[in-house]
Amino acid sequence: MKPSSLLTARGWVVLALASAIIRAAADSALPEVRPVDFAKLSPADFSDEDLDLPYYLAHLHTVANAVESSGPDRGFIRINVWRRSETPPNARIMENILSLAWFYCADRKWNPYRGDPVLRRRLEAALDYWCREQLPDGQFPQYGPGKGDLAATAFASKFVGEALILLHGGPPIDSALLARADAANRRAIETVLTQPKMYETGRKYENQFGGVWVGGLAYFAIHPDAELRALWEKVFRQSRNDFQSTAGYYYEKRGPDFEYTMDTHGHNSRHIWPWLRGTPLGDELVARDAAWFDWLAYNAPPEPAGAGFILNHAIETRQRTACFSTYETPLGEVIPLVRAFSESVEERAARNARKRAALVADWPKVAPLRLGEMTAFSPYAFLHRRTHEWLPTTAQRDAARALLPVNARDRFTQQRRDSRENVVFTFARRPAYFARLHVR
Repeated sequence: MKPSSLLTARGWVVLALASAIIRAAADSALPEVRPVDFAKLSPADFSDEDLDLPYYLAHLHTVANAVESSGPDRGFIRINVWRRSETPPNARIMENILSLAWFYCADRKWNPYRGDPVLRRRLEAALDYWCREQLPDGQFPQYGPGKGDLAATAFASKFVGEALILLHGGPPIDSALLARADAANRRAIETVLTQPKMYETGRKYENQFGGVWVGGLAYFAIHPDAELRALWEKVFRQSRNDFQSTAGYYYEKRGPDFEYTMDTHGHNSRHIWPWLRGTPLGDELVARDAAWFDWLAYNAPPEPAGAGFILNHAIETRQRTACFSTYETPLGEVIPLVRAFSESVEERAARNARKRAALVADWPKVAPLRLGEMTAFSPYAFLHRRTHEWLPTTAQRDAARALLPVNARDRFTQQRRDSRENVVFTFARRPAYFARLHVR
C-alpha cells in the first residue's frame, strides 16, 4: 500500500474489525423512517431555491425505508426510482446515498430529518454496503457481481464524494464507517485515473470519465492529498485532446451527442467550476466549454418564435434530442455566449413565483412517487445545493443572443472538422435559410 494512502495496513484491520462488529450487532431489522407531517409545515417555510424539495421531502421516508435491513445485501437501496434496477450489486442505485445524506445534514426549518437517528442508521447501512460492493481493484459494479466499469466507478466518486463533504460537516455519523467510505472513494478515484481501460472508455464517453473530476475535487476538499491531486491535474490536462473533438464537441460514442453533453457533462462542469474558478485549471475548463458552446451555437439556432432552440439531432450518436428551452451553467459568468441559452434572473424570479403559487394552491399535496421511472428520485436534485447558480440579466441574455451565428450574420459558410474521426460539418447561412450538413 502506498505511504500516501488514507489508512495504514493496521488501520485497515481495525476498520475491518469495527465493520464486522457493526454488522454483527445489526441483525435485527432497521427501524423505519417516519413520514413527514405536512400539517406542521407551510409553503412559506421553503425558500425560492428549495421550491422543488416538498416532493423529495414527502417521499424521502419511502426511499430510506427501501434500504435493506438484513442479510447479505443489508444496506442496498432496493427501490426502482433511480437507474431502473432493484438488483444488487449496483453502485448506480447507491448514488442515492447523497439524497439520504442531504436530508440527514440539511439545516432547514422544514427538515425534520436533520440528525434523525433512524435515518442515520439506514444511511450508515447504505454506506457500509457501498464500501462492501467495491471490487478489489477499486472499481464499482453496475451490471452484475464482479463487473466493474467506468460509469459506476466515476459516478460513485461523484455522488458519494458530495455526500461525504456533507457528512464530514454534519450531524454525528459513525467515524470508522466514514473513514472506510473516504478510503473507498480514494481508491475509486485512483482507479479511474490510473487504469488504461478507464481512460480509453473516457475517450469514447466523456461524460462518464468526467464524474471523477467532481469526485476528485470533492475528496480534495476534505483530504489534501498532494500525490493524488497531482495525478488528477495531470489527467485533467491530458484529457482535453482525447475527450474533446477539434470541432468543439465532447465525444460520446465517438461523435457528438447533445443530451449527454448538456446533461451529464453539464452537471460535471457546473460542479467543479467553484473549485477551479480563478485558477489555471479554471482557465482550462473555460477554454474547453467555450469551444463546446461555440459548437452548440451553430447546432442550436433559436426557434423563430423565441420559445427555445432547435437541435441538429440527426448527428447525435446516442440520443435524439430535438430541442431545448434553456440551458444554465455558472460558466455564463465568464463565457458571454453561454448566456444566450440561459434563463435570465428576471425569468427565474417569475417562474419561482408561479411555482410558489402552485405549491400554495395544492398544499400539502405533492406529486406521487413514480416507481419504475429512471429519475423519479434523482440524486442530481441534491448535487449542487451547496453552490451558487449564476444567471444573466435579461439584458445580458439578449445581448448574448445577438452573438449567435444565425442572428449575427445573414450570410456565411462555416466548416468544422473532427480530425480524429475524419468528419466534416458544414453550416451554411443565407438570408432565406440555414442548412447543416456533415460528411464522413
